[in-house]
Amino acid sequence: MSASHLSVADLSITLAGFMLFYAILFIVEMGRMLKYIRKGPFLDVVETAAWDVRQKHRLRTQDGNTSGISANGARSCQPDLSPVLPLDCRTQA
Repeated sequence: MSASHLSVADLSITLAGFMLFYAILFIVEMGRMLKYIRKGPFLDVVETAAWDVRQKHRLRTQDGNTSGISANGARSCQPDLSPVLPLDCRTQA
């Protein structure tokens, strides 16, 4: 009456193979997540802060011009195309 000609052994082997494959993927992914959790975000703070400064500048100028920002993400107080100077530059102007 069944529509399949596969034996119970064939189905069991296939099911076991899928379970083994996904168990290995699960173990690998858990290992990677634990690795990055142990690493923590503190190692990338300088890079993230520099990116944040560049992104805020791009959003403020809306032209993608990165003048006024040095390679390490620090601002210079030289005027650029933006209408708003950083807070530390307003006192110098």
